[in-house]
Amino acid sequence: MNKALVCFSNLRYGTTSIVNWFYALAYSKTDGGTLELSNGDRILISRRRKDDVLQMLKTLIA
Repeated sequence: MNKALVCFSNLRYGTTSIVNWFYALAYSKTDGGTLELSNGDRILISRRRKDDVLQMLKTLIA
């Protein structure tokens, strides 16, 4: 089921949480890594998911 939830526009950043990449504005390395969303929310990215987040950001920017 995990693979069914993962697609290009979504990121699973916790055991029960998914965020759409189109709402992500910025990534900060403070506090281990946080993702800022367009509504002002900041999401703490787990150490296990950090590499996935950085790889996806590189893919989106390129």
